[in-house]
Amino acid sequence: MIYLDNAATSFPKPPGLAEAVADHITRFGVSSGRGSYGADVKASRIAFNCREKLAAIFNISDSSRIAFTLNATAGINTILKGYLRSNSKIITTSMEHNAVMRPLNHLIKERGVSVVKAGASPEEGYLDLEDFRKKLPGSDLAVINHASNVSGAIQNLSEIGILCRDAGVPLMVDAAQTAGIYPVDTEKMNISFLAFSGHKGLMGPTGCGAFYAASDMKIDPLIHGGTGSNSEEESQPEFWPDAMESGTLNLVPLSGLNHALDFILSEGIESISEKISSLTGHLIQAIEDLPRVRLKGPKPDKPRTSSVSVTIEGVRPSEAAAAFNREDICVRTGLHCAPGAHKHLGSFPEGSIRISPGYFSTDHDIDQALRVLKEL
Repeated sequence: MIYLDNAATSFPKPPGLAEAVADHITRFGVSSGRGSYGADVKASRIAFNCREKLAAIFNISDSSRIAFTLNATAGINTILKGYLRSNSKIITTSMEHNAVMRPLNHLIKERGVSVVKAGASPEEGYLDLEDFRKKLPGSDLAVINHASNVSGAIQNLSEIGILCRDAGVPLMVDAAQTAGIYPVDTEKMNISFLAFSGHKGLMGPTGCGAFYAASDMKIDPLIHGGTGSNSEEESQPEFWPDAMESGTLNLVPLSGLNHALDFILSEGIESISEKISSLTGHLIQAIEDLPRVRLKGPKPDKPRTSSVSVTIEGVRPSEAAAAFNREDICVRTGLHCAPGAHKHLGSFPEGSIRISPGYFSTDHDIDQALRVLKEL
């Protein structure tokens, strides 16, 4: 199998990750924060160590402001539903994933919030900063996808963060496509809320993600329940991370994430980014020589991820999927849970063929995918 769908989930995982998960299950696979015995203390350290390493990656001064979830979507829902009030005004973009748009559309109906979308460049998906600046005043929250899972365009969070700071508008960032691969600095980028998955660029197993909220941001928990703390009270604790982490933590994938974070910190995000960018450049440069293939996103010389979406004249994405499947090459076709992005890029309703190499992909993998594209 050749795996080129890293925008969905990274694969393969770093060496030793499976062993780290198995070690937790076989040696001290107990709940965390629920007992005073040694195995519980060891289990609790898994979550603590993950928080500390994530804080280092995202330049977060207080790791307790990181709360674990099942995925980025759960973090996005917690932030949006916990922070926004009736008639809140939100500014976002035309390139957002359904993980953002579906909760926002729910809140439009439930709480009467209003949503304004800033424009983006038609062929690449970069935010129109001037349009964003004009529409920003009076907003209660700005919600930005750091990078599109369709076009791969990486937004300029440094400039966006300055605009939000100057306007007094908190900035929420969906970093599902960039966490662990491209630099995200919550302090320098003026990020108030950050949501990310653990199984994509952070290279952990599925079933783990997290979100961050700055200490001056007050949000209500999405779920209430047991936390192992303040058990004499029937009210939810207000201190973090307990306020946001009711129920037993999903320590099995967090054990793998803890190992993956060690790998990322040892390799260095800059090194990881450089390798993936090289593979992406190889792919796009070859695609440009195919006359009937159309790239839906930036060229390699602009800020972008490895999400390379293309359409082929006369070939439906579903037909292309069958061709790749016959060669046991894993790519993603369709709308990628981002219909708004495809409408903006002109690939709606059929979508595109998305090829997304990862850190463990090779030039051989890219060449095999190109071979299928050429045949199509």
